[in-house]
Amino acid sequence: MKKKLLYYLLLISLTIVIPYLTTMILISITGDRYKGMTLAIIPGIVIVHLIFGLIAIKLNWTKKIVWTLVLSTLIFGVVFLMLTIQLIKSNLGLYGFWDITLSNLIAGFVIWESFFLISNKLQRKTS
Repeated sequence: MKKKLLYYLLLISLTIVIPYLTTMILISITGDRYKGMTLAIIPGIVIVHLIFGLIAIKLNWTKKIVWTLVLSTLIFGVVFLMLTIQLIKSNLGLYGFWDITLSNLIAGFVIWESFFLISNKLQRKTS
């Protein structure tokens, strides 16, 4: 249980830090705040789950990479849907950074936890 808590604390940290860093880097590269923020949305969402999956999934490297890519793509799709229907509207900040972050975190929690629960059940059945 402690290990899972640490993993989810890592997910929370990554969900806040990675989008912020990618946004700052792309604003610096483009020289334009709005353009840099726009370009940072997709990598800011996906990189979080790529890093998390490579750390948290305990399978061989081939399966780890495949599942990380599949789940990262799924999470991105869910976050996009959540943002499109404005499921979370926090009104924190001018640019919706926190709406994206909260959507990414919630989608990540639900999908990663579902994956781990299903994976554990399947491993118990084969053992």
